[in-house]
Formats: sequence, C-alpha cells, structure tokens
Amino acid sequence: MLRDKSQSKQQIQNAKRIVLFGASGMGNVFLSEFKNRLNIVGFVDNDPQKAGGNLAGIPIFSFAQISSLKPDYVVVTSQYYEQMLNQLFGLNIPFCHCYDVVESSPTKFWVVWQFYSFKVLYSCAKRFFKLKNNTSHGILHIMPKGGFAESFRTMLKSDHSDHRFIFHTAGDSHQVLSADSKDIPEVFYESGCWYPCRIRDVLTFAKAIAQSRHVMVHSYFNVARFPFILDPELNKNASWVAWGRDIHVVPTREGFIEEKISASKGMFQNLITFMEYDFIHASKRYLSAARNFIGFYPNPLKPEYLSDRHLRNKKTHVMVGHSAVEEMHHIPILRAMAQNNAHHKIITPLSYGGDDYSDKVAQEGGLLFDDYFALKTFMAPADYGKWISTINVAVMHTTTQIALSTMYALLYTGATLYINRQNKSLWAHLTERYGMVVMDSNLLLQGEVIQLLTEEQRIYNRQQATRFFDLAWIAKQWAGIFNEVVR
Repeated sequence: MLRDKSQSKQQIQNAKRIVLFGASGMGNVFLSEFKNRLNIVGFVDNDPQKAGGNLAGIPIFSFAQISSLKPDYVVVTSQYYEQMLNQLFGLNIPFCHCYDVVESSPTKFWVVWQFYSFKVLYSCAKRFFKLKNNTSHGILHIMPKGGFAESFRTMLKSDHSDHRFIFHTAGDSHQVLSADSKDIPEVFYESGCWYPCRIRDVLTFAKAIAQSRHVMVHSYFNVARFPFILDPELNKNASWVAWGRDIHVVPTREGFIEEKISASKGMFQNLITFMEYDFIHASKRYLSAARNFIGFYPNPLKPEYLSDRHLRNKKTHVMVGHSAVEEMHHIPILRAMAQNNAHHKIITPLSYGGDDYSDKVAQEGGLLFDDYFALKTFMAPADYGKWISTINVAVMHTTTQIALSTMYALLYTGATLYINRQNKSLWAHLTERYGMVVMDSNLLLQGEVIQLLTEEQRIYNRQQATRFFDLAWIAKQWAGIFNEVVR
C-alpha cells in the first residue's frame, strides 16, 4: 500500500516507542530530522558485532531483542529494506522505510543523475571488456551466498557447460574465491542508492556479463538487480530464477528506481520457478511474457538424514507449520484441532520468524493441548532431518509454496501431509505433477479427525519423492533448462 509522507509521519508522531532497524548512515539521516521529537528506544541490527554499541548516543541491540524493546512502530534505516520485510512480517508492528518520512531523502534529480552516471560507466566498461576479449564463457550465475548457492554449485560440477558465479553477500568483503567465482557486497556504505558503491564492483559485473553467453540471476534482490536495470537489453537474453520472496512479499513503493525494477522483472525472457503458482503470480504482477521452467535446488535435508522412524512412535506426533510466520495459520489450525485431535502430541516448529508471533502461538498451543511442545531450537540440516523423521503428520495450511523443501522431506519419510487444497497450484504440483497422496487441511479446520496414510500410500509417496533427493535427476532438469535458455 502506498502512503504519502504526511500519513507515515503522523503514525510515527503518534507512536510511543519507536525502534530503528539498521544502525547505519541512514539512521543518522533519520535522527538528524527526528531525534529530539520522538521517543526512540533503540536500534536493532542484524550484524551481531554492532549489538552493545551505540549510534548517536542511541543503544544498539540485536534483532532477536526487538520484542523486549516493546516498540509500537519500526522505521527501517537500511538499504536492505526488502530483505528486512521477511523479518518484520508476523510481528504485527507497523513499519515504514526511512525515506518514506524524511524530508532530506535523496531528490529525484540526484537519483536520476546517479543512475545515468552508473549507466554510462557500466556501458563503457562492458564495451571495453567485450572488445578486449570477445570470448563467451557460458552461463554466469548471480545469486546470494549461502547453503543453496553452495549445493547448486556443487551439483553443477557434473554439468558439462561452463558455469561462473558472482555471489552477492551482506558483508563488505570483495574476495576472489576461485577463477569462476567472486564475492560482491550488497553495498559498501549507506548512501540512499541501490547500486554497489565501489567502482571495482561495477567493473566486475561489466566484465563478467560482457564475457558470458547467458546470465541467470537467482533471487532478484539488492545488488543482483544492478546490471538489469542499467542494461534492459540484457534481460532479453537472461533468466530469472525467482524465489518465493521475490514475488510474494515485495511491497509496491513509489520511486524512480522502483519503477525501473518493476519494469525489469517483466522483461526477462525466461522465468524459472520452483512451482507453477509462482510463475502465474509473477506473470500477472509484472505483465511477464517469459517462458516458464520448473527447477529447484538440491534439498539441504539429504536422504541419509531421513527415515521412517515415526512408525515407532507410541503416540501420533503432529507438526503444525514450519516456522513462526502467520502464513502458516497456526492459531486457526490449532483451535480447530483442539476439537477432535487433542489426544495427539502437537508440535509447532517456531525457530524462524518473529518472536512475538512465536510466543503467541506457543501460548495458544499450551492452553489448548495437554501434550504440546513449541520447538524454538535452531538445528543443522542433519539434526533437523533426524527430528523431522519422528513426525507422523504435518499440517501446512499455506497459500504459497513456503516450506516446499520440508514438504518433500516429509513425503519422503512417509509422513501424512495435510496442505490447503484451495492453494490450487501447490495441490496440483504435488498431486497431479508428481502424483503424491496428500490430505486437505481444510478438513481439519472443519473439525474432522486426522487420517493417517495407509502403508501402501506411505511406500508410494516415498517412491515418488525419491526424485527430489536424486542429484542426478535434479541436475538433469537443470541441464534441460540450460539447453533451452542458451541458444
């Protein structure tokens, strides 16, 4: 929802306890205008090294401590606005971005001037590197550094195509990992722009793209968007591997750069999604006419971590949701299950997401069930795989594809999976595309008793789900995608 500055300012002025999310230079911009007019109780930041310090005399806390500060309004004072949305959703605290309210935010003239300055620099550098070495080196992957990136890169070692990587990170290091991989920070300093703020980062992008046959961007966020908004022609020979948050949790905001980003998303020739629903949603939202391909990364829950240990439970273990986000509809499900399914052991994994929402779910579960456990411990994939193998039934009442990798793991163990049949794409994805046997979670909302899969159905699901853990099969899907998009 678009709000003008007067509306956001009025909300801030009415707030009694304000927390600033992001202890950065942008925080100073906000404080210069509002410090003596508002009750700002502290900063929170995702960088653990900043916690315990202060900025302009205001204490800095870790994000995990945000609930203890009891804010009734949050102002994001960081470049990473879109990334922070995932953390703020579910907290039920109103929030806005710093530049939605400050009068000293970058003027359109400055943003436009900066944009075209980078565009000239990038275009000249790209042309120079193209003339210097006109050899194309296959596919360039631009993706966030992390577990999925590493597993994807490892898988591609068996592919005969030439793959190179630029990993974008949230740090300030610029480290050459190998001949085919570089790290690029999101931003070097906070300055109100969306670009890498160092010349060598611009040159790194320009050189890599100039010498690549095809560019594939995985998760279209932050610095990953940089080449595509400066070079619209690049989109016509590029692929976007869209993550769920790329499509579903990005708010519409006004602005010169935001308009460029939205237009760019609709210009990609190829759109690779984890399931059909994402493609349908993206096509409507960005008026995209891209070709769609279905592909996903190797599951971090490896098959050796998973088993049918749940068959040895003396009592049925029911897992509700996957993380502490409202998208999982924990409370309606728990309340409905309390009618005819209260005799089971009920577990809600709540280690990821907002603390306030997590506490609310845990309190509700404790009141409704005698045998209830709120799991708030973070686990490594191996430990989580062993734990999830003890689950007899999982209820994932969602409207998107959140927790899809966990669903694959549950089907592999032979657990009974309840999903929202009204989520037509997910239902068709699992039942029609891959032939799985799943149950409708709406039946539980209507008060029906949990039905377990038969032994025959468990064995069948495990056989069908095996493909999701078969690296050769996953690699084959990607090989088919590469053959189609690189012409």
